[in-house]
Amino acid sequence: MASCEHYLKELLRTIEPTRAQKDDASRSQTFLRNILDSGNMSRVIVDDYLSGSYPRETAIRPLEDVDIIFVVDPGHWPRDEFTLLASDYPDPEAVLKTFINAIRRRYDGSPLRLQSKSVRLQLYHLNIDVVPAIDRGRGDHTIMIPDRRSGKWILTAPRRHTELATDINRLRDGLFKPLVKLLKFWNSGLPSTADFRSFAVE
Repeated sequence: MASCEHYLKELLRTIEPTRAQKDDASRSQTFLRNILDSGNMSRVIVDDYLSGSYPRETAIRPLEDVDIIFVVDPGHWPRDEFTLLASDYPDPEAVLKTFINAIRRRYDGSPLRLQSKSVRLQLYHLNIDVVPAIDRGRGDHTIMIPDRRSGKWILTAPRRHTELATDINRLRDGLFKPLVKLLKFWNSGLPSTADFRSFAVE
């Protein structure tokens, strides 16, 4: 009789993103990062890196979303006297609109959506969320990301999240990330009134 572990491993194989999905996502996110960091935007963007379940290797099939953090120079956006007194950061909506306009010029015809904290580029096979960010300069991977609904910037640390997932997976003999995928698969079958956000599962 096959063990429970055997069945779980077989299930993991069926929910793992396919090689084609991974390759397509890799090409698309690499192209976007290269083309966006060009022209006038090359003076705005300081750094860029992946965030979310895709780089943490906890995504399940189908691979539909990729998040990219674009660290920016906040001095690019002019601020009036009131803004300077109220915050060290530019207006979140102004930053997001700069990115949606830049992406629109580079992806003419592709659907775009201005979200609360990001700009979503909808490709035929993948959604890419572009997230502007400001490095806090503390050397601890903490960044501030915009929230246009509140008009404020929110503290987060996606690079640290990726490091923690890798560390825990190593300490648990490579079982943490497979467990996360299985829980995400279980979560995907729950009704919308009972399911968890993907990050909460992790």
